Amino acid sequence: MIAVNFPFIKSIHFEELNIPYPKKKTTSYSTDIEILEAINDSVTFFNANNCGKYYVFATEAVRSSKNSELIKTVINDEFGIKLDIISGDTEAVCDFYSVMCHDANDTGAGVDIGGGSAQIFTFNDKKITNHASLRLGALRLKNLFVSKLFPNVYELNEMNGYITDKIAERFKKESIPSFYLLGGTSHVIDKINRKYLGNSKLTNDTVYGLFETLNEMPEKKKLKVFEKYAPKREFLVIPCLCVLMCMSEYFEVKEFIPMDTASREGYVYLKLKENG
Repeated sequence: MIAVNFPFIKSIHFEELNIPYPKKKTTSYSTDIEILEAINDSVTFFNANNCGKYYVFATEAVRSSKNSELIKTVINDEFGIKLDIISGDTEAVCDFYSVMCHDANDTGAGVDIGGGSAQIFTFNDKKITNHASLRLGALRLKNLFVSKLFPNVYELNEMNGYITDKIAERFKKESIPSFYLLGGTSHVIDKINRKYLGNSKLTNDTVYGLFETLNEMPEKKKLKVFEKYAPKREFLVIPCLCVLMCMSEYFEVKEFIPMDTASREGYVYLKLKENG
């Protein structure tokens, strides 16, 4: 069994997907054909390797798209695949099970920071105790609060207040020393922390230290650092760091533990569980 979360969702920017859906199935798609080609390549690979079952699912970008139903229709008509657009809560549960598939602590929490949303979950005795999908994705925060390339002091204060308020709506304040970290931009932060600053762990202190170092850099130097360590995510690092700092303060986090996993593993687990 294989579950695929296609990266094509990055091309719709939470609003529009420019696929002119034909009235006749014989009409070819003239734009964003790479999206369909990516799916076709994957399906071809699955079939060539005799995969008995595979699932295609989408998360926040498609959830928020005005054309989410069109996306489902196009994929179904073209490939006979039923696209599963999972809810934010389900995505958070998938993230939890993904972490549990690895050698995780019995008690802790995790956060998966994407472009449009952040999934947060807490667990005790390896059982999920609370979970939520909050609109705290790095790209969403950048679009909401940052007027230029990087946030100024006023924008940072506004963004941090917004982040904390959103967390407080769904989670009580408590001490959670270890937080598992999922999501591409989060991994970029860990990479900058290790390779640029030379820190072996992503602790509360190093998160704040990294933020201060980057925030005080001249813009040109900052761009060079991001171009080297965070290509195509240059303007998402600071908003993502803001999420981590707010979470660190709210939950009294001591260490963020990067995980080489994603919601896919948890999705597969849920499907296996669902099918007995």
